Amino acid sequence: MTTPQAPSRIWATSSSPPAIDAPIQQDATFASNPAAIRQYRSYLDSQILGLETHVVQSLVGGVTGTIVPVASSSGPISVGQWVCSTGNGVVPALAAALATAALPLGIALTPGAAGGLVRIAMGGLVPSQVTGLASGSALYGVLNTSTGFTVATAAPSLTDYPVGAIDASGNLSVQIQLPEVVASGGVGVWRTLFDLDFTAQSNQTFATDTTYTIGNLTWTKENSASETVQHAAIVNGTGLVINAENFSGNAYGGGTRTGPLFRIPLTSLFGSTSFDWSTKLRFFVSEGTPTITIGNAGNYNFFGVDSDSTALYTIASRGNKDSAVFCVENYNSATQVLAPFGSSGTFGSGNQTWMAEFSGLALPPWRMFFQGPLSAGAAFPALSTFQSAGFQAPSLNEFPTGKVPANLGLVFGSVAPGGGLTTAQYIFQRLRVDFMQT
Repeated sequence: MTTPQAPSRIWATSSSPPAIDAPIQQDATFASNPAAIRQYRSYLDSQILGLETHVVQSLVGGVTGTIVPVASSSGPISVGQWVCSTGNGVVPALAAALATAALPLGIALTPGAAGGLVRIAMGGLVPSQVTGLASGSALYGVLNTSTGFTVATAAPSLTDYPVGAIDASGNLSVQIQLPEVVASGGVGVWRTLFDLDFTAQSNQTFATDTTYTIGNLTWTKENSASETVQHAAIVNGTGLVINAENFSGNAYGGGTRTGPLFRIPLTSLFGSTSFDWSTKLRFFVSEGTPTITIGNAGNYNFFGVDSDSTALYTIASRGNKDSAVFCVENYNSATQVLAPFGSSGTFGSGNQTWMAEFSGLALPPWRMFFQGPLSAGAAFPALSTFQSAGFQAPSLNEFPTGKVPANLGLVFGSVAPGGGLTTAQYIFQRLRVDFMQT
């Protein structure tokens, strides 16, 4: 007969994960062998106790969890610290690891060391003794990506990793979510389509309406006739300078599309990645100091989506459109929606860096943010550092039907329709566009 050795292999050690025991084989002498019977009973007790322990600790005891290996490259894992998977074990859920893993896997219920094992909770109610959270008012729990532990907040920011809800006793109801889910109700994660630093590009002049390569992307320049003094150009170290001189009728909006602009089809940006009318977009814009006060009436920059015509467009603008520093406009089938943001203060350097979020490819931006100028070549900071310019409930709240047309693309440009100006230079230092599918 086979005489198994207690304890059962269901008991994990510091280096051996739980395993299924080998079957026991009994021969004719088993019933008359008291020592074998005692050993067998001890083995069964070990199996049952192991199963009970696992059921209580990881199933019915308040949390749902498992035991996972710790990566050989991992630093020490403390109780209450979040972990994420590397494909070869888990490591503390810090910013660098989350950049690859995207989400934390669970919260440690036991300490863990490189090459060993750690028991984690992936759901359920984790007690305050584990999380280290103080009792008090119920709050959201978010992941501190510098330490890997849970911190409490009254409202998750746009870039937080929500990990659950905290009750009045400091217990955490685990609900792991992607950034932005709690903050804006979206489903998914923001990804960057492109991040174009105009200041790093070589000198280039855009004198005619044709295609140009900027930052490995093929853009189409349009309405060059509106530049009666000087054509748009990239000046290395400065950025893209668009010259929209005093040109009667120079505008973008209300069914008019005559200001100098650049556009690129969405199909060339998304490639094999699918998108539809519900795809959300964010435009991040860093402007240099212009040669004119673009807060004058009718002078503004614009960014958004259009059909390469006046038939359909949705844009966000900064300057002076409808007597507001920030404004959004949507035009679809001759239905115009114009919505100024009234809380962004006066035009100036304090709102030289801004972001507009579009709730769909053909819906007006529903919120905008801003902050002060960035130095040439500087990357965009975290959105949590921006100030809110306000929110708008889109008047046009239905997506178009059918397939997105092939000519739908991203567009940006500038207008200066009057005021006796001989030149109106707008400087764009950097442009980044993110998307989120819902």
